[in-house]
Amino acid sequence: MLLQLTLIEGQHQNVVIKIGVRLGELLYWILKDNMRKPFSPIIKEYNIYSDKIMKWIRRQNEFGNTIVMYYPEGEKNFLTYVYALETDHDSLIIDLFSRLPASSVFYRLCDRLIMTVYVPFPFMARTFVRKVLSRLQKENFVEDYSNSIMEYNSIMEYSYRP
Repeated sequence: MLLQLTLIEGQHQNVVIKIGVRLGELLYWILKDNMRKPFSPIIKEYNIYSDKIMKWIRRQNEFGNTIVMYYPEGEKNFLTYVYALETDHDSLIIDLFSRLPASSVFYRLCDRLIMTVYVPFPFMARTFVRKVLSRLQKENFVEDYSNSIMEYNSIMEYSYRP
């Protein structure tokens, strides 16, 4: 269902298309899980020219980062943990946990280093990260940390990814 089309502040590329989203946001939701999708179905369904799609793809590093994740035995064999670490030793933490078999993601949020690690399901592997962080805390490389397990739920597709 096509909602009201409006022009935002005279910027032609920000015309609201379907469900009240801007072109860039729409393309993000369409391509977020697979940047290799063919353009033809997107062009037909949303009436977007291919040059607009290519312009958005070429500009993606201006507004986001591309991360290529690696899961040696497939993503479903890993459990995602997110840690918030209070530390002044970012380089040490990043170097240490980048050696895990699957990809890890690190970024700063205020005074915390946020670390997303993908750990194999067996119990010994899952306790490994906590043991290492506890040891780093005893050695005063980490002041404090907390963690959570991530669950995937795509709002756009209403599907669950374990």
